[in-house]
Amino acid sequence: MNDNTHGEFAELLGISVVSRGREAVRIDMDAEGKRQPYGILHGGANAVLVEHAASLLGAEICPQGTVPVGTRVSAEHLRPVRRGRLAATARVRSLSATGATIDVDIVDEAGRTTARGEQILVFLPSGRLR
Repeated sequence: MNDNTHGEFAELLGISVVSRGREAVRIDMDAEGKRQPYGILHGGANAVLVEHAASLLGAEICPQGTVPVGTRVSAEHLRPVRRGRLAATARVRSLSATGATIDVDIVDEAGRTTARGEQILVFLPSGRLR
């Protein structure tokens, strides 16, 4: 696992790591400041939660000497969110030596699923990103 995986963008958005391990990663974020002009959470915020949770899980499960790199992210918006904290939980759907598919569920403070998504990761040698 790479300990330097939280990143500037997550800090800018106020994303916090709640729990982190090889089985699952849970992060959360406040909807405040991430709403579109119609007063509901911007869909891009859901995509960011999916990608960030999946990438953190990828860092936990990738083989030593590699880093997880997303090749595709998708988010399905199921319920509008106007306020409160959202929690995103990432779990591995499939894993190989060269990559993984990660599923992410996003819930509101009442435990209702507001969005879900997936990210496809490939594991690249860490030297290739420099």
